Amino acid sequence: MEKLVIYGWNNITASLAEGIRRLYPACIILCPDAPDFIQSQYRKERILSPLSDGLQAILENADYILLGSRSSENLEILKSIRRFIDSKTLIMDFQAIKADFFEKASYLLKNKCFFASVFTFIDLMDSEAIRSDLFQDKIVAVVSDGNSEVLEKIRDFWQHFKAVIVPTSAEFYDEIFSATTQGIFLLTNLYMRILQRDSWADTLFFGFYNRSLRNFAELPIQNVQNQAIDIIANKENILRVLSFMKREIEQMSSMINDGNARQLAEYIEAVQKFQDRL
Repeated sequence: MEKLVIYGWNNITASLAEGIRRLYPACIILCPDAPDFIQSQYRKERILSPLSDGLQAILENADYILLGSRSSENLEILKSIRRFIDSKTLIMDFQAIKADFFEKASYLLKNKCFFASVFTFIDLMDSEAIRSDLFQDKIVAVVSDGNSEVLEKIRDFWQHFKAVIVPTSAEFYDEIFSATTQGIFLLTNLYMRILQRDSWADTLFFGFYNRSLRNFAELPIQNVQNQAIDIIANKENILRVLSFMKREIEQMSSMINDGNARQLAEYIEAVQKFQDRL
């Protein structure tokens, strides 16, 4: 690899840059939109290279371009750089919600270069640190047009990090994301809302509300505003998940109200068996 360009410097893109630097010491790694203190710090650590003058010089002969910003920002970046991108360059973004962005980005980049939208399934606690082994044995979901060259370049990139590549469609990815990450986020907040009762705010309650429960409640939350934006962007899938939740709550309420211990035990055992499989 000779050149890697990054827009949107964060712990994920920085971890990728650090890993590439270890594998390819001569690789040029540029981050045009990184603040001066980031440029200075990571040049001292010899991860980032000095910036070239002009977009054409920055982007020419780039093997990969990584987009680590939010959807609207990434689309503006693509509009500003697309005429300078080499045809053999692969652009990868890390959007949480795929379908809408993938459609718009694919249109902007049609016949320009290779493009794929990826998502890295890493632990939130791990993502707080910059580590070149951050992606080892982790699933990387890949949304692309199915072009064999794109998939080959994807595998060439992620094999350096020993990640597990899983090709999928944008629609199926968004559906799964709504039922897992976003569903847990919403269910946790529903649960926490139930706990917000003045009569429970005493010493005994906070004793039961231990560290493990707080960890679970806080797990999906990184940036609440971004979570809200992503939920609205994925609202059709989210509303389906909430409908499932409502149905399950009503079913459990009915079993408890009827005093049906056998049926409730079977219900919980089925859930536990599913959890064990996970």
